[in-house]
Amino acid sequence: MLSPTSSDRMRIMSVQCRHKQEKDEYKVLSVLSLYYSESHRGVTQRNTGLAWVRHNVLPRHVRNTTKMSTWKVGIVGGLLEEGPVCVNGKVIGWTTGFSPRRKYPIDMAAFAVGLDLLAQEPGANFSHTSESGHLETDFITLLNVSSPDITTAPDGNCSRVLAWHTKTVLPEVDGTPVFVVNSERQEDRAEKLQ
Repeated sequence: MLSPTSSDRMRIMSVQCRHKQEKDEYKVLSVLSLYYSESHRGVTQRNTGLAWVRHNVLPRHVRNTTKMSTWKVGIVGGLLEEGPVCVNGKVIGWTTGFSPRRKYPIDMAAFAVGLDLLAQEPGANFSHTSESGHLETDFITLLNVSSPDITTAPDGNCSRVLAWHTKTVLPEVDGTPVFVVNSERQEDRAEKLQ
């Protein structure tokens, strides 16, 4: 067994991942790992990444996806938010700023598919020949997903933006620069004030 005094052969590395959870709470994941200079490069980083994914990245709404789940995305397609319109947990339409006649007018950041479904449809891939802006629609179509297969995340009401498009410049909505200070919906803020 190696001891910490073998510093020429081993480094102790502590990595803290700070991840924002719901309700502005932060969870800190500390990973203590040993790095041996003779081992494969990047093993520590890969294991730290796996630990972070296991603890943080796969929220319930993605983890529990059987076929496909969807949610809203912020600052995309010239809109403040784009994504499914839901009633009683069912997708009844889509809010989109681009090509609304697509079968699935959805952004890549707005959906997850289950691993079993990917295994059942090995031919489902993104196509180099898809029409511009139709990669997601064509991919979902190849997965043979139908509307009843789509679950809504995280609450069944499609009420929250769960992903944001970001750039190093201020986004524009209808030609007007937008600066989002708080992603909370106006109605939710009003309820809290009462």
